[in-house]
Amino acid sequence: MTTLLQWLALVGLIAGSAYLWGRRVRRRLEGRISDLKRSILDVSLKMEQNEMRFHGIVEAIGAGVTLHDASGGIVFANPATQELLGVTLDQLIGRQMIELEGDALGDDGQPIDREREPVAAVLATGEPVRDLVMGICRGGSSERIWLVVSAEPRKDQDGRITEVICTFNDITERRRAHERIRHLAYHDALTQLPNRELFLDRLGVALVQARRRGSGVGLLFVDLDGFKVINDSLGHSFGDSVLRIVARRLTQAVRASDTVARFGGDEFTVLLPGVMTGDDVLPVTRRLQEFLRRPIHFEGRELALSASIGVALFPSDAQEIETLLKNADTALYRAKELGRDHTEIYTPALGERVRELLDLDARLRVAVKSGELELHYQPIVSLTDGQLEGFEALLRWHDPRRGLVMPGEFIPSAEAAMGAIHEIGAWVMKTACRQLGKLPVRAGRLPRVAVNLSARQFHAGDIVEFVRSLLKESAIAPESLELEITEGVALHGESATEKILRKLKRLGVRLAIDDFGTGYSSLSYLRRFPIDTLKVDRSFVQDAVSSREAAGVTRAIIGVGRQLGLHVVAEGVETEEHLRLLRLAECDAVQGYLLGRPAPLAELDDLVGKIPERWPKELAIR
Repeated sequence: MTTLLQWLALVGLIAGSAYLWGRRVRRRLEGRISDLKRSILDVSLKMEQNEMRFHGIVEAIGAGVTLHDASGGIVFANPATQELLGVTLDQLIGRQMIELEGDALGDDGQPIDREREPVAAVLATGEPVRDLVMGICRGGSSERIWLVVSAEPRKDQDGRITEVICTFNDITERRRAHERIRHLAYHDALTQLPNRELFLDRLGVALVQARRRGSGVGLLFVDLDGFKVINDSLGHSFGDSVLRIVARRLTQAVRASDTVARFGGDEFTVLLPGVMTGDDVLPVTRRLQEFLRRPIHFEGRELALSASIGVALFPSDAQEIETLLKNADTALYRAKELGRDHTEIYTPALGERVRELLDLDARLRVAVKSGELELHYQPIVSLTDGQLEGFEALLRWHDPRRGLVMPGEFIPSAEAAMGAIHEIGAWVMKTACRQLGKLPVRAGRLPRVAVNLSARQFHAGDIVEFVRSLLKESAIAPESLELEITEGVALHGESATEKILRKLKRLGVRLAIDDFGTGYSSLSYLRRFPIDTLKVDRSFVQDAVSSREAAGVTRAIIGVGRQLGLHVVAEGVETEEHLRLLRLAECDAVQGYLLGRPAPLAELDDLVGKIPERWPKELAIR
């Protein structure tokens, strides 16, 4: 009995202990569960806060962000997406991106199909798509915007795509700026026609295609008759307006497949693919001349125009570009000699023109030796303080047959003849250096003279040594001599040009690009070449007061020059309005008829003395 009671007591003791231990364990578990619940709640709260923060960031950024499910449907879009695409959130959710992009175009201008669309491409390949440029019509309108789009897949542990994140940024303004720069580089600023560089590229393509097809190509040089008289009598602004009208009429007179370009000055070129003979070309030239004869009514005046046209044909007249251009130019000279409003097709008989060039070459050699040449100087004035910076030396020929002849009337022919141009160039540089000490000086500044180098002179093998010996002989400070080359010279064999310019620069002389923007513009060479001065062509300045576009282009060119650290000089300043606009655009210096016409050395003191009288009083020194 005692043993049974003891056993029962022991069982009771064990049961009580187990009960107490169970309670303690339960309390501990309940505590741990409570701690775990609090931890889970904290984590959940933090995740919710992070998600809210993430959504806040995504909704606040300017870039578009969309989240797509595994089928490509949109499940989330931030406000920037709605703004960029011009749609509401309801119009986005559940839609495929390709439905919203409509007639999307790629950077190459080709339509983007479903296979190239970023989200669809990610779902098809499993690979990310980065920095794809797309042009889409915003909100179903005709307004096209340009986006750079990236799409990234999100995958589960098994590598299956669960979501796609798509981001895109608006690059419309950047692209438009790039297109404006490209347009500037390949189009004439005054007429908006293709420039020389673009025309030559198209001519080369046309010759390749003609060889392949066994067809022909016609090349026309169109030169306005008596345009210099228009400029001299009615002013350059009027002349520029006439050139724009001529450009429109030439374009209207040809086929869509033809190319009209401004080659420089008042000379235009026309490319006619598919023509073989003169009989094919003459109807076109008659139509061009008919369109140009129509009276021009402008600023209360009625003006009658005509043009001379020179024609060369591929393959009958030439097999390569340079010879074709030369033959068309020769035909043009002959057409102008035959009278106004005439067309001449190149023939071997035009070799007579070569003999005439040789005659001119001989007369110019005599002119150098007999003292028929003279330098006139045009002042270059600082826009900062209105003070004289220097002069540009400009050549004049006192021809016994024709009287005073401007360089534009004989230098091109001298260039074609190739001989006398070297003697003329040497005479100009020697005379300018010899007369440098006699030029007027203001504010104690070192006198400086700018001299134009012709294409033949610049690319002659001895130009660097000639300048070196000239500096030594004349004992002038090298920095007081500035050598000007045109864009055409600069871009003719760029590698060789750069080498020559660097050698000249090491001599200490200043270097300038003259007539910037006359149809050869290429922004890249300005950065590579050791240029000191950029001379903005007068055609950019003339309409800057009356045309917002012309003013914008002028400011852009000046801005490019200043960004590259160049001294910017604007040519063709004829009115106080031009001067004020250029001052606001932060141009460095100007030259033009407003401040002084080119004059011989003996008249320069009087010319310079009148500059303050012509300087607008409100343009105080900065």
